[in-house]
Amino acid sequence: MRLDPFMILKKVADYQFGYGAGDALFPSDLISKMEVKYSRKSGKIKYVFLDNKTYVTFRASDGFIVPSLEAAANLIKNMRLFKYAVQVDNLFVPMIFDIRRVLVKHIKRVDPNIEAGSEVIVIDENNNIVGVGRAILSGEEMQLMKRGVAVKLRKINRER
Repeated sequence: MRLDPFMILKKVADYQFGYGAGDALFPSDLISKMEVKYSRKSGKIKYVFLDNKTYVTFRASDGFIVPSLEAAANLIKNMRLFKYAVQVDNLFVPMIFDIRRVLVKHIKRVDPNIEAGSEVIVIDENNNIVGVGRAILSGEEMQLMKRGVAVKLRKINRER
């Protein structure tokens, strides 16, 4: 007997991004359009597709969710709190697109609970998605340091 994959994904999202993230990422109206792909070797969840496009990836190394740009947009739109988000100055967005990194000096606001190595969503001052990536520094370090790379972007959204 296999458990409901969306129940598992919602619990992981709540743990990873904060309470309510599971419902924000996997709303009941979108679940009917989603398809879950499992690993052939382990039988564990590997991908969730929405309209034949990758929506989230379930990372095997640590069991966390890696959101796509669309999933990140749903998180930002439906979450009330500023969780796992890094807000950057609009002036630096074109440079961020070129270097695919967020430098500490580009940051306007950051969630202090971000841990180094966690998945983060980078937004501009208008709450538009700039990209998603992995935090190199913790949220506190991002606030305290004057220079350095804060986030390496995995996917960028040039269509802001």
